[in-house]
Amino acid sequence: MSIHRVFWAIFLPAIVAFAFAREMEYEQTASRLGVILKKKPGRVTVVYQSPLFMVAMLMSMAPVYFAILGFKDGAWELMDLLLEAMILLSIYYAVLLLVLPLLRRIVSARACATLWLLPSFLYWLPHMWRNYPVIPKVVLRMPHRWAEILGVVWLVGFVAVLAWKITGHLLFRREVLTDAYEVTDHAILELWERELRLIERKKPISLLYSPRVASPMTIGKSNRSIRTLLPERAYTAKELELIFRHELRHVQRLDVDTKMYYAFCLALCWFNPLVWIAVKKAAADLELSCDEMVLHGREEAERRRYAELLLDCAGDDRGFTTCLSSSAKTLRYRLKNVMGQRERLDGVLLVGFCLSVLLFCSGMVVVSRSYGTLDEVLFKQLEDTQVTRLYASEYVASYDYAERVYGWDSEGLTAVLREIPVTKVMERSSVKLDLTPGPQMYVLYDRLELDISQEWIKITRSPMSSLKGVYRVDGPIDWDALFACVDFDAPDPDPGPVRPRLAYYISHRENADEPFGAVDCLLARTDDTGQVWPMDEPLTNWDHTGGISGYALPEGATVRFDFTYDPVWYTVEVIGRNGEEAYTVKGEDLPDHVMELATYSANYRIRAFFSSYRNTTYDMEFYFHIDLSEEE
Repeated sequence: MSIHRVFWAIFLPAIVAFAFAREMEYEQTASRLGVILKKKPGRVTVVYQSPLFMVAMLMSMAPVYFAILGFKDGAWELMDLLLEAMILLSIYYAVLLLVLPLLRRIVSARACATLWLLPSFLYWLPHMWRNYPVIPKVVLRMPHRWAEILGVVWLVGFVAVLAWKITGHLLFRREVLTDAYEVTDHAILELWERELRLIERKKPISLLYSPRVASPMTIGKSNRSIRTLLPERAYTAKELELIFRHELRHVQRLDVDTKMYYAFCLALCWFNPLVWIAVKKAAADLELSCDEMVLHGREEAERRRYAELLLDCAGDDRGFTTCLSSSAKTLRYRLKNVMGQRERLDGVLLVGFCLSVLLFCSGMVVVSRSYGTLDEVLFKQLEDTQVTRLYASEYVASYDYAERVYGWDSEGLTAVLREIPVTKVMERSSVKLDLTPGPQMYVLYDRLELDISQEWIKITRSPMSSLKGVYRVDGPIDWDALFACVDFDAPDPDPGPVRPRLAYYISHRENADEPFGAVDCLLARTDDTGQVWPMDEPLTNWDHTGGISGYALPEGATVRFDFTYDPVWYTVEVIGRNGEEAYTVKGEDLPDHVMELATYSANYRIRAFFSSYRNTTYDMEFYFHIDLSEEE
């Protein structure tokens, strides 16, 4: 797993958990003191960001994919992204439904409500999950034709559910606002303005009576459209205070955004009944969390008054609205929760842990529509193509690379590759795989690149972007047949230029068969265009050239030069280290590159000219020195 993914799967949950703890503490303190702490004018207490950010990110990817990949490939890429979100939502919500009864007993309602929103945080940094994906653990295979049919069916259902939700909201909004009129009672308005000041609301919110609502509710998202509606009935000042605090808590938390996010989740997973149940539970937890905060630190008498208010105000929560008492089905648990004062954990660690698990598990389950033999999923999509480069090794450790080879049977190699059964598991081919040590082959065709190991085949370059990705190998690869098509002993037909090096051997000393490496300096390199490129600065300090010192070599001791390849010509200049007169020896006068050493300490400069491959020449200097010890 990529270190980037691990980092964000730890760091991002820590940020969200911190934001959750901070906002929960802020709300509890404000509720207990009856005032809002002056920290940030117009402060909202949503946990870090609106859940609609997920919707915006997913929808914004559509034009990007279409613009970069074209309509067909872009549509499949977008479908893969949405499918990943569907699978993750379905699994996560199913697990959360299973453990919800236990969670409601041990952690705060605010934590339970936040747990339903955690999938929205997956798409804060979508490029992190797309560029640093995880190898899936479960791959569900679906025929390509079925994928097309089901994709169309899903899209129709998605649009239908989304249109139904949006249309239902607009119709409900028009219905409840048709005969609505402004509240004019000064005492009620004064109380309303006081509650608005307590949440430091910068923009005013209209307070209206509506004969078409049975329970107080807030409707609208933007500052210009938001309204709080009251039924046409009388409330005491204390009841109004509780109603206003409940509704303004929804406003402060951007819970209308949350309701819209739930609608998107329903549309995305419209085929899954568990998601429909989960959204109902999530909406109930949204109300429970507001109840919890409104009554935080309150006495039993005030809790009883609030419970009576809920019983008296059961209503309808159609559309993207927040409602004081929306459903009779949830009243029993809400009343039990309101009247009970059980101490519960705040759930900070649980929120962080669950998000971390979500991030780690993202991409673990995928649906593949591309599987079969390599011939079926790859080569049939292309015209005849020939191998242009090959790297292969019969054994490669996880940290090694296959070696370059220069001889192969292109048709035979391709015939063996065509028979390998595979399943595509990832669209991204840039992911780093943990390979089991063993045989490996990297095959470059003129328009295609295959990285083949025992478990995986990566297609890193292809004329069709839909072919690129990581493929799981579903059967044994006939490595013997593959290697039979490879000639490991074939020479390089077009070797590249090689920079010359010099090793030298000193006779009449211990370990005389062990070489020394001379310091080299590239004076100039001429490439195949005839351009001369000066490279290094010539030697100016002999003390760092290397060599030997402290040896008492006898007269007649020699040095043998061993170049990486023979120079066109070379000369050796001998410069005495104690002022002796310098002299030069030509390489052509040195049989087998052996030269007699000076009988005194000296510096040795070898000037050589080489002709390498591809019409490239090197003008070089090599340096070493020998300090002879004085014999007693």
